[in-house]
Amino acid sequence: PSGLWVLMPLYQGGQVRYEKKRWRQRGAGFVQNYLKLFGQDNIGRPELEAASDIESLKRYFSRVQPDLEIPEIKSAAIFVHPTVELNAEGAPILAMVPKDFKEFLKSGSNANMLSSSQLSALREALPKAEREEHND
Repeated sequence: PSGLWVLMPLYQGGQVRYEKKRWRQRGAGFVQNYLKLFGQDNIGRPELEAASDIESLKRYFSRVQPDLEIPEIKSAAIFVHPTVELNAEGAPILAMVPKDFKEFLKSGSNANMLSSSQLSALREALPKAEREEHND
């Protein structure tokens, strides 16, 4: 795996761009504009949310495994709406659509790779999902 990532999924569609230190959204169509007026979340500040999530994750790892060497935790805003047109040049957080993020991870350098011992230690520190048994 190419490091430890905090992903911020965003569902805004239309034209999304970062300019003058703000995220802007335009042209999402009638339904999206209606939802935007009546309850859909704005883009907000994903870079601040990601920074907060990274700090929470570091505190969690420190609490459950104090001797764990925590690797660098990176963040990305992933715009998942199928019609989004993204221009995030100059954004304070990596911002991509899922397909581009997948390619980005594949083309990443081996310098960011987690060793098998790091990966095992991180997996051990994460909570285990309980399996539900279905008797069908």
